[in-house]
Amino acid sequence: MMRTGWVFLLLLFAPALHALVVEVPGSFTISGVTRSEGKVILPSERTYQNIRILDKSTYDFVTACQEPCVQPLPQVTPVLADVRPARTRGQMWIVQVDFNGAWLITFLVFQKGKEYNIKPPEHFTFTSDVLAQQTRQVIVNAVKENV
Repeated sequence: MMRTGWVFLLLLFAPALHALVVEVPGSFTISGVTRSEGKVILPSERTYQNIRILDKSTYDFVTACQEPCVQPLPQVTPVLADVRPARTRGQMWIVQVDFNGAWLITFLVFQKGKEYNIKPPEHFTFTSDVLAQQTRQVIVNAVKENV
C-alpha cells in the first residue's frame, strides 16, 4: 500500500517535477514552463500571469520543443507595451515589455527618491547585459513619462 501511495504522488506531481527552461540565446531565459495535455503552462507569481506568449509560432515552438528548449529569435528588442500605476501602492508601476512580438514580460517598478528599482518576474532572467540595460531604459522612460 505504501508503494502505491508514492507512485500516485509521483504521477500527480510529475508535470511540476519536469519544468522546462526556454532560452532565447544571448537574450533571456524563462524557467518553470510546463506542458500538460498538449498545452503550455507558463509560470506565474501570486496567481498573476506576468509572462505571456504573444504569437502562435512561439506557442507552437514551446509546445513541441525538446530540451534544451532554445528559441532562436532575430535581434531581440524591447518595446514598451503598457505602463500603468499600481492601484495598491504609490510610487509603483506595472510595465509590460514586448520582446519581438513573441514574449510579453511584466515588470514591477518601484521609485525610491530619484532611483527606480525594477523587479522582473521570478522565472525570467536576462542573459544579456546589453538587453537588460536597453529594457531598463525603456521602462524608466515609460515611468518618467507616466509620472
